Amino acid sequence: MEPRRLIVEDAIAEMLPEANPTKAALSDAISHAACLLEDDESILRLYQWPTLPRRERGAGLVLVTDRALMSVDSRPPDAARCHRIPVSELRAITVIPVGGRHLTGVAALGEHDTVEFFIGYRYNAESFVEELRGCAPDAVGADPAAVVAHWWDDPRIAWPRPLSLGARWEYVSGLAEFPGGQSGLRMDLSSTGIAATRLGAGGVFRIALPWERVQALRVEGARQMERRPTLTRMLPVGLIGAKRRKNLTLGLVVAELNDGDEVIFASPRHTESELRSALSSILAAAGSSTLALQPPGARRLTPRGDAFRLIGSPTTRGS
Repeated sequence: MEPRRLIVEDAIAEMLPEANPTKAALSDAISHAACLLEDDESILRLYQWPTLPRRERGAGLVLVTDRALMSVDSRPPDAARCHRIPVSELRAITVIPVGGRHLTGVAALGEHDTVEFFIGYRYNAESFVEELRGCAPDAVGADPAAVVAHWWDDPRIAWPRPLSLGARWEYVSGLAEFPGGQSGLRMDLSSTGIAATRLGAGGVFRIALPWERVQALRVEGARQMERRPTLTRMLPVGLIGAKRRKNLTLGLVVAELNDGDEVIFASPRHTESELRSALSSILAAAGSSTLALQPPGARRLTPRGDAFRLIGSPTTRGS
C-alpha cells in the first residue's frame, strides 16, 4: 500500500475511530488526501467534515498538518474537490453561517484558493478556528473583508436561502428596459446579485442586477411610500389595496444603481422590520466596504425617512 495513504489511514484510526475507511466515498477521499500530502509531512488533526456546498452521499476530510490546511470531498464516481492551502499562504480563517442560524462552517482564505467546509454547531467551529491560532495567528485574527476582492465575496454574509423571501414580489419601476410593473416574482439575493424571476405560460420573466451595478441598497416601508406620492401612483392595484388595509404589511427593497436610477421591489407579505432583519448581514457588509472605498469628499447617500443607510444602521430624522 502507498505509504502516504497509510499515514492518512493511521490518522483516521487514531483521531476518527468511528469512521469506516472501507466505505467507497471515504476510501476515495483518503486516496485524494494522500495525494495532497508531501513527503515527511505530519498530520496534526483530522476531521470528517464535508466541503461546501454539501453533496449527498459524499465523504469529506479536513486535515491540519505541520505545513498546510487541506480539505477533500469525494463522492464516487464524481471528481473529488481537493484543496491544499499552505500555512504561509493563509490570509483569513473565520466562522461562517450555513443555511440556518444555528449551523456554521469555516472558511479558509488563501492567496490563491478559498475553501469552505461544514462543521455544524458554532461552538465546534469556533474551537476549530482557535486551534489554528497556533499555526496561523495572523490569519485567525484577520478581517475577511480586507482579503476578498469584493464585499459580496465575504464568506460571513448570511445570504437569504432560496425561496425564503417568497414569490409574491412586485417590480415597481426603475429599469428602462422594463417600464411597466410586474407581479408574482420570486425574489432572491445571493453573492451574484439581485434576481426577480417569474415562470409562466408566456415564458420566463427575469430581472438580474449584479452587485457591480448596485451603488446602494435600502429597505423602506409604508411610511416612506406615503412620503413619495409618485411611488404610490406606480404601485400595482394589489399593493394599493394592501396599503389601505388596517393591518398593513408592506416592505420595499430599493437598489440605487451606479447611474443614479432606483430599482424598486415591493412585497405585501413582508414588513419593513422583517426585511431589515433578513437583509441586515448584506447591508452591513456592503455598507462597510462601500464607505471605506469612497474617496474624501465623495457624495454620501442620503436616506429617505427611516430607510437604512447602506451600512445597515437605521437613520434618524434630520440626519
